[in-house]
Amino acid sequence: EQMLRRSSGTGDEREFLVTGARRTAEALARADQYESAQRARAEAEHLRRRGDEELHERRKVEAALRDSETRYRSLAARTNHLYALSASLSEALTLDGVAKAIVSRSRFVAGASAASVALLNDDRTALSTLHSEEYPEHVVDDWRSFAVSPGLCWEEALRTEEPVLVSSFGEWQARFPASASLGADCGFASLAALPLLVDDAPIGVLMFHFVAPVAFDPEYRAVLVAVAHHSAQAIDRGRLYESAQQARI
Repeated sequence: EQMLRRSSGTGDEREFLVTGARRTAEALARADQYESAQRARAEAEHLRRRGDEELHERRKVEAALRDSETRYRSLAARTNHLYALSASLSEALTLDGVAKAIVSRSRFVAGASAASVALLNDDRTALSTLHSEEYPEHVVDDWRSFAVSPGLCWEEALRTEEPVLVSSFGEWQARFPASASLGADCGFASLAALPLLVDDAPIGVLMFHFVAPVAFDPEYRAVLVAVAHHSAQAIDRGRLYESAQQARI
């Protein structure tokens, strides 16, 4: 009752209550506006982050597509060169002709700066180069016949009957320090040594050298293995052809 009487009291009291109610309403309205603004800012920040994430994902997809297209084009070019290699090898008869076809064509398949093919001698302690391209003259002279010594990349390829792929000069120095001077002298940064296998036995080695570091991904490795396989078969045919020719004399 006392509160009711006061609420119906003097004009000053009524004005005080009205003013208080108005201020309370204004404060509530401002609080509601503040909360609405906070929610709007939070939603805008969420949308911004979502937009950034979507943009980042789209850029990743676009980059992956570009990389995939580049790799496809590179693989297609290598495949075309591989077909050209097969055609050249099928036309070559003599061992010398086969060796020249191997080096000149396979260098383009591999994208190598220099290439050589060498065969094991009868006692399998040394290799004799059949043909090489784009090496300095002193390297050509040194590789006319060279030993199959432990610690060298071609020795590991022949011993393991697996490709030896060296992606960088640092890796070359670490794995095969005895031959790293070749890379330093010639400006080579990476290499591939591929065993040439006939009836699951090594008969020689195909070497590629590169002036830039190379990432030997599985697709590239498969291409190199195919090159070595075709080359080994062609060399075997060349040797058989020359043996047959000699038998006729």
